[in-house]
Amino acid sequence: MPLRRVCVLGGSSPGGNPGYAPAATAIGRLLADNSITLICSGGSAGSIGMVVDAALAAGGKVIGVVLDLPAEPPLQI
Repeated sequence: MPLRRVCVLGGSSPGGNPGYAPAATAIGRLLADNSITLICSGGSAGSIGMVVDAALAAGGKVIGVVLDLPAEPPLQI
């Protein structure tokens, strides 16, 4: 069975290693080139944003999962 979707988790900052940016871009391109849908947080910044941008630029599909969480945790009594 072929791989159809991959979930990628990444930071919203570019990171401290200069190798992160080209690796993130390569991952996005690789997924798109192989018709694999990227599932992620939907962020547009940092390393995850680079993966998303590269996948979209290469004609890939991206599904962003955005959680609507309460601002504060529930009160524990």
